[in-house]
Amino acid sequence: MDDEFERELRASLRRHAPRDLPSRLDATVDRTLRDTPPTAMGAALWRHAGPPLSAAFGALALILVALFLVTRPGGEHPAGLIPPSGASAASLAASPAPTSSMVSPAASPSGSPLASMASSALIWARAYQPTGISFTAASADGGGFLAVGADQASADTPTTWQSTDGLTWSREPASSAFVHAAVAGHIAEYVVHGLGRHAQLLVAVGADQASDQSAGSAFAWYSTDDGRTWTRANVSGASNAAIYAVTWSQMGWVAVGANGYPGMGTQLGLAKGPAVWRSSDGRTWTRITNTPTNDVAIASSVVVTPAGGYVAAGTMVPSAGGEAIWTSTDGTTWKQDPGASFANASASATSHGVFAGGATFQGAAAIAETSDGRTWRQTVMDPPPGAGTSVAGVAELGPLLIAIGIEPSGNTAFRTAVWTSTDGRQWTRAGAVAAFENAVPQLVTAAPGRLLVTGQCDQDQAAGPRTCVWVAPAP
Repeated sequence: MDDEFERELRASLRRHAPRDLPSRLDATVDRTLRDTPPTAMGAALWRHAGPPLSAAFGALALILVALFLVTRPGGEHPAGLIPPSGASAASLAASPAPTSSMVSPAASPSGSPLASMASSALIWARAYQPTGISFTAASADGGGFLAVGADQASADTPTTWQSTDGLTWSREPASSAFVHAAVAGHIAEYVVHGLGRHAQLLVAVGADQASDQSAGSAFAWYSTDDGRTWTRANVSGASNAAIYAVTWSQMGWVAVGANGYPGMGTQLGLAKGPAVWRSSDGRTWTRITNTPTNDVAIASSVVVTPAGGYVAAGTMVPSAGGEAIWTSTDGTTWKQDPGASFANASASATSHGVFAGGATFQGAAAIAETSDGRTWRQTVMDPPPGAGTSVAGVAELGPLLIAIGIEPSGNTAFRTAVWTSTDGRQWTRAGAVAAFENAVPQLVTAAPGRLLVTGQCDQDQAAGPRTCVWVAPAP
């Protein structure tokens, strides 16, 4: 274990432990550092013996520190969800003002889990999102994170937030481009689903949708000042469609979404397959016609492969057949890819290749890897098929690949599941992570040296779930 990680571990434990424990904490850390070989310390979080993994991971096992509780009273507020909801719950963050404001990480309210915990290679810190704000899209660069959230206090108007560490967020002044225009041709409200960045250009994609999400049109915006101000883009073929994700390569910008507005129905509403748009400048978007149609499916993520092509992933209704993965070598002609079997998936790009993480049609969490978008290697994670688990996203953090997903917890609740890998082929299941108990992750975003997860937390509270962010530095 390197000196920097040891210092950070000790500091984190001291910050969050009760006052009568500092001497015992130092003793625990000393024993762990003395008794654990450095190779084991850096190789895994916890060992979880699942059938696909037991042959590969035998001896590496470690639980470093369990859960400590801190208490501080909080107040009641409407909690933001993704999609936004009017449920109320306790929070420590004050309502953000219309002008710039800061939201700092707060201690957990009385009776809820600790806001920070340590595992052998990762230290997770948790903070509640601002009152009434739900982050619906996030992006990262060398300077930190940028997120766009729906603001319940302003009719779910998108707002932009900046953070250098993922825990403390600064709200940018409202942009007029996100304020819905009550004019002919505009439906009801804007929603941002995805963010893309290249050089000094930032692109946001989403929809102009009805307040009940029963209808919508594809929409896009761009910014040249790191999200401080935004301008509406021109999008062709936008009617009865939505855009969910965007990426850039040497061939230009590519965005993917839904052909037919999916709405909120479990059967994806009017969606009839993925939709694709291309742009040379991020300001003017042209709808592509060479996409699969007549599938009850949508594409909700898109990345560039090491070979220079594209992989899009999304959701497909089981009765439609086929797989929720589409590939293209040029961004213009797309085909459904049978090489990876998913009912729903999210695509991520790493230095190890492209990963699609999601769930099979049998309800098992799965991850598939490809370097060229043509040949796939798929791993079905534990527990076995039918357990209702799913991978929300895969990200690279230092020497590790981290997969974040969900699994059932009791009859009605869910909790976050975490897997790690050093090569993307063999995955180790982490033990229960206290900071993620009763939480459902929705966005997984990696920045240099830091991983951001956003989603719903405290789902077991009678007042309803809240929205949280979790951050881990690289081991």
